[in-house]
Amino acid sequence: MIVVLVQSCAPSKPINTTASWANKSKIGVKKYHKIYIIGLLNTKAVNSIVENDMQTLAVARGFDVWRNQDVFPYDFDDKEVARTATLEKIKDVQCDGILAIALKDVQSETSYTGGSSIVVSGYSPQQQAFQQPTASSPYPKQEYYNTFNNYYYNYQTVSSKPGYYHTDRTYFLEANFYDAITGEILWAIQSKTFNPKDIEGISKLYCQELVQTLEKEGVLKPIKK
Repeated sequence: MIVVLVQSCAPSKPINTTASWANKSKIGVKKYHKIYIIGLLNTKAVNSIVENDMQTLAVARGFDVWRNQDVFPYDFDDKEVARTATLEKIKDVQCDGILAIALKDVQSETSYTGGSSIVVSGYSPQQQAFQQPTASSPYPKQEYYNTFNNYYYNYQTVSSKPGYYHTDRTYFLEANFYDAITGEILWAIQSKTFNPKDIEGISKLYCQELVQTLEKEGVLKPIKK
């Protein structure tokens, strides 16, 4: 029972892996040196933050990195044009690996928290339920009932707190690593984060976990310069 209670009280991780996949027959066969990083998230600002964090981590490990935002600082109106232009650029700069980070889904759940009454001063409702007077006790047992002065001074006031709606959001992320020459996917991982407090903080944690997993599974190996 103690173990269950401790586990239930333990804080959950900011980011949790929900699924992963790897092409075991291809991982480790080829070494990747030049990586193209592309964010496919909900806004250009978020893409920029994630691409920056991944670049910092990758460069520190000896990789050459191209960020999509450096190549295309603007948006395409046509998705097909964007796809073609991106693939051509990856070929032109001779990247051998592509790391794509995408926002797959956002699930929202709105709940209502009902209003409540807060005791500001005085006695509790249980204390207010006085007993009927008797011959031996002509007044209610609660002393504050005996005079109006006491009663008025101790009268319980109640502050009402209105109810409110709260929306929880779960973000589902996916990172895929592709061979830039063949276009073949080598590795994929799906994660989720619940109500992230700030994009910058969660991006750093997410990118660190990605890099650690990529290295642990042998998809990328740090390069000594």
